[in-house]
Amino acid sequence: MVRSRLLAVALAVLAIILAREVVFHVSQLFVAAPFSPSVRLSGYTALRAEAAEDVETETETDGAAEPEPEPKPKRPRMARVTDKLDNLDQYYQETITGKGGTPKGFFGDLILRNYFGTWSESGTFTPSREFTGPRKQPSRADYDTAFENFKMQVKEGKTIQGKDDGSGWIWFVVGQNPGGLYLYLSSEVPWGERPVALIRKDNPEEFFTKADWKVLTLRLNQPNLWGGKVKKFPYPLKGAED
Repeated sequence: MVRSRLLAVALAVLAIILAREVVFHVSQLFVAAPFSPSVRLSGYTALRAEAAEDVETETETDGAAEPEPEPKPKRPRMARVTDKLDNLDQYYQETITGKGGTPKGFFGDLILRNYFGTWSESGTFTPSREFTGPRKQPSRADYDTAFENFKMQVKEGKTIQGKDDGSGWIWFVVGQNPGGLYLYLSSEVPWGERPVALIRKDNPEEFFTKADWKVLTLRLNQPNLWGGKVKKFPYPLKGAED
């Protein structure tokens, strides 16, 4: 009986000791590391030092004079034929700053529309839409053919309009009617119309091999050549007074 009581007491004491040990070790898991003021203060000091350096750098940058940007070179203004006709040489020189040849883009389409076809003995032009590309679309060869026809008309002069004014120029002109834009050549100043180029009668090859078609396309946006010799508005209104 005494032994049983002693054994029970011993087991109880052992259980208490084990419980205390478990509680102690578990409590250590939730105990934070000891606070170290020196570590936190040193980090704070370093941050303040970096901030001070940034402020000094910004102040130095703000105080320095920024270099002024170099001015962009101004593009020379494109010449426009004036009513006095006093700048034709400059106008022509701007025309021959390219590589010539068959034009592409919008002006290439104008050449195709106006010079792909046949001419009668009287000089009447009959346009053709018998193109040789896939699905009857214009091919590069069709554009070249139209340009060759244009060159032939310039050289032969059969379809050049107006009386020769002796200036030595052929005017390349864009006209307009209800059907749209059309091209024609003139031996006299096309008052009231929109010239886009000059061609030398004694040297048309210079235009064919050096024409800048971009310049001609830009000239489509220039005003018509209004001057004192314009006798009537190109599109007279019915019933309007003269």
